[in-house]
Amino acid sequence: MSRYEGYAKVIAISFMYNKNDGMQILMNQAKGDPKTFISGPHATWVVNLGREKKSFLKHYKRNPIRARRVYECKVDSRRSGLIKLRSVIDRVFNNDEVKNPVIGGSTVVGYYPEISINPLTLKDIQFHEWFKPDGKCYAVHVDLAKGKSKGDSIGFAMAHPEKMKGYADKELRKLWVEMGMVPPDEDEIAKGVVFDLLLAIRGSDPTQEARMSDVRQLIYTLKFKMGFNIIKVTMDGYQSAEAIQELNLRGIDTELLSVDRTPDPYETLVDLSYQGLAKAYPHVVASRELDEVDNDDKTGKIDHPKISLVRMTTEG
Repeated sequence: MSRYEGYAKVIAISFMYNKNDGMQILMNQAKGDPKTFISGPHATWVVNLGREKKSFLKHYKRNPIRARRVYECKVDSRRSGLIKLRSVIDRVFNNDEVKNPVIGGSTVVGYYPEISINPLTLKDIQFHEWFKPDGKCYAVHVDLAKGKSKGDSIGFAMAHPEKMKGYADKELRKLWVEMGMVPPDEDEIAKGVVFDLLLAIRGSDPTQEARMSDVRQLIYTLKFKMGFNIIKVTMDGYQSAEAIQELNLRGIDTELLSVDRTPDPYETLVDLSYQGLAKAYPHVVASRELDEVDNDDKTGKIDHPKISLVRMTTEG
């Protein structure tokens, strides 16, 4: 309020969630008014003289794009998606350290005509002799998605934590320099994640459903027959109640984890990817999923686009 009629001050204290959030809209509206004086947006250390940019180094190291958005009110618009650098995604799925354990190299099961002309079923899958547990602890996540013309699909991932050296490619180092930061030390050891098995699963043709009973059997095979110490299984909410109950009855700790309700799983994977601490073998579906996942400006949730040209052309 102001003692001068027709004048007032508006102070917005927040950080930008995306380029269309409330504070950004307020700033853009003010820019069009010649009678309005605008100051800002300002970085945290500009308005809080008790903090310096280097105070937030660990946040920039974990995710430089998000740190700049939160602490400097700058939204990166170079490309859509949670991960703004395609090179970061390429690094996750293209390394010499993780190999596809499926004999024949298939990454999909069922009807994916653009990827495989001879669709496998989960019962057909065989693993290489070297695919063994090696004393590690493993977690599994199963994500069920309602399909239309191609039928329902299931995403399956088994992974384990592992200490490793981080990695920052040329594009990421360039971004750090743009931000006035020192590129991270690649010799530092930190805990990351290795994806041992990634599968995209559909029915054998568009008229057939992807069967959760077959997915449960795969988990039983991995744990009880092959000896993988699977200590946790999580499942998305869609039609997973029966499967969660059955797995728990078999002594496998299983619970609901809906990525529609919490952003933590996505944000954790994004952070690890930026730090070079996430490793998987080449997988066309998984890399496309990670590339396209983004903040939905309308719902505020993290999700994939309902219509994807890449998905249509590469996966059918």
